[in-house]
Amino acid sequence: MTVNTAILIGNLGSDPEVKELPSGARVANVSLATTERWKDKNGERQEKTTWHDLVFWNQQADIVTQYCKKGSKLYVEGSIDKRKSDQGGYFTDIKVKNFQFLDSKGSSSSDSEPSQGSAFADEDIPF
Repeated sequence: MTVNTAILIGNLGSDPEVKELPSGARVANVSLATTERWKDKNGERQEKTTWHDLVFWNQQADIVTQYCKKGSKLYVEGSIDKRKSDQGGYFTDIKVKNFQFLDSKGSSSSDSEPSQGSAFADEDIPF
């Protein structure tokens, strides 16, 4: 048995944009920031932000593009995937399988905003 799962809660670093591939599949890429806070041995507050590249496919790409913007708080579950860059290095992506909006309803400009994206099945993901 193996497990390849990432669970993250953070804020989007930009507005998501959906692109359509030649195959007809739709993909949205966006960065998510997670921040770790602690006090060092001198009692000083420290902070470290890590950026995660998220990949949403098809219906999930449409939803995240429609309802999320820079700063939106999301809960995300997905698999970790490495892909090679044109320069020989590697990118690490989180292929999103389930997600939930965590912003309060009052902060949204849309009253019809769904509360979670996890109702969309893995069958929508082309991998």
